[in-house]
Amino acid sequence: MTSANVLPPKATFRSAVGSLFDPIDFFTANMLKHDAIFRSGLFKFSAYVLHDIDLIKHVLQDNNRNYVKNDKYSFLILLGNGLFTSDGEPWLKQRRMIQPLFHQKSIVHSMEIMISEALKFVHTIREEVDITDEMGKLTLNIVGKSLIGAEDTEQTIGVIREELIKCQRTGSVLLKLPLSRYPEWLTNTVFLRKFKRSMDTLDSIVTNIIERHKTDTERINMLALLLSAGMTDNKQIKDEVMTLLLVGHETTMLALTWTFYLLSQHENIKQKLYEEINAGIGRPENITYEGLKKLTFLDCVVNESMRLYPPAYVFGRKSVDEDWLGEYYVPKNTDIVINVWGLHRNPKYWAEADTFDPSRFEGVDASKMPFIPFGIGPRMCIGAAFAFLEIKVILTAFLLAYDFSVVNTTVYPHPLITLTSNQNIRLRLFKRNNL
Repeated sequence: MTSANVLPPKATFRSAVGSLFDPIDFFTANMLKHDAIFRSGLFKFSAYVLHDIDLIKHVLQDNNRNYVKNDKYSFLILLGNGLFTSDGEPWLKQRRMIQPLFHQKSIVHSMEIMISEALKFVHTIREEVDITDEMGKLTLNIVGKSLIGAEDTEQTIGVIREELIKCQRTGSVLLKLPLSRYPEWLTNTVFLRKFKRSMDTLDSIVTNIIERHKTDTERINMLALLLSAGMTDNKQIKDEVMTLLLVGHETTMLALTWTFYLLSQHENIKQKLYEEINAGIGRPENITYEGLKKLTFLDCVVNESMRLYPPAYVFGRKSVDEDWLGEYYVPKNTDIVINVWGLHRNPKYWAEADTFDPSRFEGVDASKMPFIPFGIGPRMCIGAAFAFLEIKVILTAFLLAYDFSVVNTTVYPHPLITLTSNQNIRLRLFKRNNL
């Protein structure tokens, strides 16, 4: 089998080394040269990088059975074999068991926690706030209380967040190494032993919480639903809880942080959004599910923020068997990089692609656009509806309570496993009369 077209050549050694430190610039530069696909590589690592929606749909949706998690994520097995790390039949079984946790009825129940925590937050913050750090605490509180309950979350929230941050830093270094798979000796380094210690701490916390839930059948939260649904394997329950805690708060925190930053840079959009939520909701205490559904411009703002700064800005797959991506032949065991950042800023799809313009989402179905902040296909983020509602609740409560401006003078993306910023974003707050 031969290729009808030859892929653009591998990146040069110099540019590939640069990609280890600034992958966003690397992906953007190559996207402008090759608007669908290019080949990137350094030493023994090589991958096809995609930022064309049709090619991405082929990998994640149309022929998804041929593409599994690639070996670059193998270190995440330290999280356990949860929904995020598993593949094939085990993943499908887990997905079916966890799906009810994110049905609308369960999400609306969790909304009570979202509103309560958002109100507590806006009533306790001061005139200047580290919004990155505060959003991390707030979103972890919400997913923690929804998942494991208020008592356990209040006792452990600080430790959980601290250990998750350590894991994020370690994982980001591993993902940038130019290796298709990690050698056995790497797991015995001081670097990974620190990662393992953090995971052991989290393991101990979660195990204790699960044991308390088994003896207290009166609890009502997502973990209780997992237990009542028949999930009895302690290790599997622990793995799912670890996965939901990590993935369930990190991406939401980043989406909120980047939205606050963008609004602080666009006063007219911030004012338009405030006017909509003020007219539709009035006071933070008046937030309801039905009320939020009517805030159409709020949806546009959140979507546009995640278009420009997708928390999951890149992720990987590996071909199980040979295939074709459009006109390009894909051998089996080929690494594939889904360049979400590049797709969302590809001028082939977006006019003035680098401009923050929520109006581009007005009156259109975002799911029909080249827009995949939560992925696409069978492995689309199971908590997408939960996260989107949580973002809207927090933004609504915050904007009704405060106007704000950004304190930092230079903020730009600093990609780790997820799309963080080079420094924590700080806001100066101005209390509104609605509070």
